[in-house]
Parts: sequence; structure tokens; C-alpha cells
Amino acid sequence: MARVPAASSAWARSARPGSGLAKVVGFGYAGMTAGPAVIGALASRIGLHAALTVPAVLALWIAVAAPALTPPGGLELAKEAEHGTVTHE
Repeated sequence: MARVPAASSAWARSARPGSGLAKVVGFGYAGMTAGPAVIGALASRIGLHAALTVPAVLALWIAVAAPALTPPGGLELAKEAEHGTVTHE
């Protein structure tokens, strides 16, 4: 769950940070629970090597698609937060 701090900091800037954090953690736990079962089912059909490419492809897709999920003004807010100049509206 090393990704939770980065994801939760992004959700903390939203209007309802508690709801966002719950979603991030919930998806993380769902992935940890269902992931091995899905990979096992795929491995029994297409082989372990091919089944293990699925998480690698998904991780690559997440890395490529992540910038599209940055909220408007998200980078500026992050820079302001680093310097301690964030004003809450």
C-alpha cells in the first residue's frame, strides 16, 4: 500500500477528502484481495507467464494515464502546499 500516501494526498485536496480516501483505500484492498484470484484463473487458462503480463500492462497503463487525472490547478496547489502558501476557500 505504498501508493496510498500519494493517492490520498491528491484526494485530500478535493471537496470531500474523507470520501476520496475511502475510495482509494477500498480499491487498494479490493485489488489485493481479487488480484491473486484473477491471476490464478488466467494462469490456468493461458499460462502463468502470460497471466503475469496482465498486472505489468495495467501498471504501465496507470503510469501513462495518471497525468490525465490531475485536477485543474492540481500542480499549482501542490507547489503552493510545498511552500506553505495554500489558502483554503
